[in-house]
Amino acid sequence: MRLIIHARSSSLGLAIALFAALALVVVPGCSADSDSGSGLAADAGATDGQGGQDAGASSDGGTNSDSGTNSDSRTNAGGDAVTGQDSGSATRSDAVGGSDGGGSTAKVYAVGMIVLQTKGAGGRTLPTNVWYPIDAGQKGELVKYLQGLVASPYGALKGVKPAAGSFPVIAFSHGNQGVPDQSVFLTEAYARHGYVVVSPAHVNNTTLDNDPTLACAMTLWRPQDLKAAIDRVAKPEKGDPAWLKGLADTSKIAVTGHSFGGYTSLAVAGIKVDEPPLAAANCGALPALNPYHAEKKKLGAKPWDFGDKRVKVVIPLAHAMYAYHILQHASAKAFKVPTIIMAATGDSLTTFKGEAEPLYNDLPGEAALMAIQGGEHMSFANICEVAAFVPANLKAGVQKLCNKGAKPTIPQQHAAIVKYSLAAADLYLKGDAEMRKLFKPALNQVYELKSKGILKK
Repeated sequence: MRLIIHARSSSLGLAIALFAALALVVVPGCSADSDSGSGLAADAGATDGQGGQDAGASSDGGTNSDSGTNSDSRTNAGGDAVTGQDSGSATRSDAVGGSDGGGSTAKVYAVGMIVLQTKGAGGRTLPTNVWYPIDAGQKGELVKYLQGLVASPYGALKGVKPAAGSFPVIAFSHGNQGVPDQSVFLTEAYARHGYVVVSPAHVNNTTLDNDPTLACAMTLWRPQDLKAAIDRVAKPEKGDPAWLKGLADTSKIAVTGHSFGGYTSLAVAGIKVDEPPLAAANCGALPALNPYHAEKKKLGAKPWDFGDKRVKVVIPLAHAMYAYHILQHASAKAFKVPTIIMAATGDSLTTFKGEAEPLYNDLPGEAALMAIQGGEHMSFANICEVAAFVPANLKAGVQKLCNKGAKPTIPQQHAAIVKYSLAAADLYLKGDAEMRKLFKPALNQVYELKSKGILKK
């Protein structure tokens, strides 16, 4: 089924377009969309693949107490930056510890956010969200996402001065036809715990500007976009705030992303990108002037290597492209970068059995597989905040995850995602060896965790 949304410029139009579009997964060489002109499929048929907020969650985008996050960690009415603790240093009960146990003591910050312009692949200019740690108590303009529909989970402030220091970088890649702020429950949590987070808009593959004729090119552009965004935050340009210099430490980075963004993160981490026969035929049939041909010529012989040696850990979320061999299996079987895979067993788009489990089984190095018990493709995004605007054909899927009887609840799922994402970043970027113990295999009503190689160090 092909779902077409005519997005308006209003907040309502964006909400509807975003909610529907984030469910799309580009699968080169799977089955051609007859009217796309790209020879790629955009599978919008799985209407139950939506995530969102539990009915008990606060309407302004903060999570309730069963999420594992601090319910008082947004802003006060005066627009002050606040943290979940007054001291600025707290046991990580909101993310890594809590009801799941474990965790470490680490400084907790408030959150700042700016938007930079990055020169991406194909001559595109990419608006790039940057979240970063700030000291509590600063005043400024509160950030809202999706044209004001979603409040910042932790009361992020626009463009205020960062906390002192240089912070490791985590790069996040949004899903097919997504937006940089699609998963702020996670990107803000990273900044809150001492990371600079960069998330570029993959222009021509976002909610309101998607061009299906560029789908083949996008498989080659997206990894280059993400690498460019990492370099951009480390190299301030004229017009940037003076405090940006030295803020980002890119000597060690983590990459993560959702769906098509999960593919992007794995490619940047170093799994090579291939072009299996059907994809080659479909993409090869594009008109001669399609940018895909020029990009392919520029890159040279396949498989293509977009790997960045600075990547110390990759955290794909409901990733795509492994089942279709776009991510080369031979490369994965020799891949040594620690990989923390997260997926949902109820995902009907990038299925657990087709994507997450095979990749985990093929990896020879340190790896973990966190399987949300149930959930869906959109468990990894902030979507239920706009649930009231969802088209009728998508409401059943939203209710499946967001009603009071949902098990596990979206806040519980988000807490697990944040917990293991932060544990991975702290272990591999900050050298916190205590985080290894969190990767002991576990099974509960929210998730099952498997791991190999991590506990042996």
